[in-house]
Amino acid sequence: MREKAKPRKVDLWTARRMSRVAILGALTGALAFIPVPVMPGMTLDPAIPAFAAFYYGPFEGYWSYVVGQLIRYGIQTPDVLVINPMSIFMGTPCVMMVAAWVVRMVDIRGTLLPESYLLSLITRS
Repeated sequence: MREKAKPRKVDLWTARRMSRVAILGALTGALAFIPVPVMPGMTLDPAIPAFAAFYYGPFEGYWSYVVGQLIRYGIQTPDVLVINPMSIFMGTPCVMMVAAWVVRMVDIRGTLLPESYLLSLITRS
């Protein structure tokens, strides 16, 4: 009979993660001002958080998107932050978090992805 594994402590707000979120958020904010030439109205701002969510995990992806949107709204349309300050937390970041959570739960309970990939997600800091 196997013993129950103790839950490991995860420090979310470490100095390394905060600096990573700040750098990725600044890049996201900068890419928010670069339009995609063939698609009017589209910008490149979701590219960096998608990379961060894939490589570092959903925590960094979500918060880098939020920081990037704060930069974008603070410069382009600051009235959005006054009218609805919670708008930066909803939409794409929430979908990104839910999708990352579902993928991780499927990985933990099932074996859809290779075990080495799952171990690399868990041990990467």
